Amino acid sequence: MNRLKRLWRDPVWSKVISGLILAVWAGAVTRFLGWWPRIAAMMAFVVNWLRERSVLPNWATMMLIAVVAASALSALRRFAKVLAATSAAGPHWSTYTSDEFFGLRWRWRYAGGDIVDAWTFCPSCDLQVYPRNASAYSSVDRIAFKCESCGRELATMDEPYEAVKDRAIRFIQQRLRTGAWKARVAEER
Repeated sequence: MNRLKRLWRDPVWSKVISGLILAVWAGAVTRFLGWWPRIAAMMAFVVNWLRERSVLPNWATMMLIAVVAASALSALRRFAKVLAATSAAGPHWSTYTSDEFFGLRWRWRYAGGDIVDAWTFCPSCDLQVYPRNASAYSSVDRIAFKCESCGRELATMDEPYEAVKDRAIRFIQQRLRTGAWKARVAEER
């Protein structure tokens, strides 16, 4: 009994034993279902077909079919490996489309790999908010964001909106480069 256990744990012998068990099982099933006459008839058909004459020898046709099948199988394996690697790697960078900067929730989309349509939202109630001029002097750039839904004062900045938007986009790009975006995507799930 110990010898059988050692053989079963051996990587080669375990496969040999499994193959024998599978062969005996397959033989019993095919005999029980009466498939042997059909299998023999199919094998005879294939052998006769290979011997027949045609424009292209049938053996060459079979070789061509085997090469095409092997190539298709190889391509499917590579495709499966790529899919497995992609899913194992986690989310794709293009799923990173929302984050918080400067007390505002920012959302954007990608077009050709570029960040476009960056918009601001209230981090509390998720209403889209717009900057308003908060400067008492026309020569001083000062903008403020206030949520019209929950009434919160969100942020006040001493620069024009385009500069704030540009800085937010640069922070997004930094997180994409450093990989910090993955934690943000995981938090939102």
